[in-house]
Amino acid sequence: MKQRYALILCACMLTGCAKHSQKSAPTDSIEPSAVPVRTGTVVCVGDSITYGAGVSETLETETWPIQLQNMLGSDYNVINCGINGRTLLKEGDYPYTENPAYQVSLTSDADIVLIMLGTNDSKPQNWNAELYEAELCEMIRIYQALDSSPDVYAMTCPDVIVSEGQNSGSFGVDQSVVEEQLPDLIQRASETAGAGLIDIYSLTKDRADCFSLDGVHTNAEGNRIIAQAVFQALTNGK
Repeated sequence: MKQRYALILCACMLTGCAKHSQKSAPTDSIEPSAVPVRTGTVVCVGDSITYGAGVSETLETETWPIQLQNMLGSDYNVINCGINGRTLLKEGDYPYTENPAYQVSLTSDADIVLIMLGTNDSKPQNWNAELYEAELCEMIRIYQALDSSPDVYAMTCPDVIVSEGQNSGSFGVDQSVVEEQLPDLIQRASETAGAGLIDIYSLTKDRADCFSLDGVHTNAEGNRIIAQAVFQALTNGK
């Protein structure tokens, strides 16, 4: 796995999650052929938090996949397949599996796949707890069945910072779903499908210093915490 450092962004920047609640789909720009097949590859599947909407001015240095790449070093090739506004749920307003980034993630010869989807699923128009758990199990198994036989990890979603007494965060994200339902559902799905689990929610709970002003997207510090948690999981704390 002595591969030369390479980090490939699989997303095109939108004007933040505010676009998520609009009817027109976010504009993404990606060509699966742009990603070379390599070994030692870590694929990061996610939404705008993974893409780096909270560090839009410093995407080349401060997203959590970039910070993870720096921690892992040149033995690894970390591919950021985060796409703004996307849901795990196929019936959500903008399903991840309908974006070309999904095909990139399937054809990148991954050794490790990291899945962090759920923040946009929590929105009232999208949320269905039973379907979420079932479809997360399904997605995990699809990646596990790839020819490269990757190790798959499900990641709980970061906390959402809301005003006192409110459940709704920016862009319609439901903090009560993120806090009270998603962690258990993700844990159960990972256990059912035999995937690893990385708990990001607990590490970011009530940590306003980890978020941009919208309270949804992690900033550089939040991304450092995510990258460090993933690094420890992948290296067994070494």
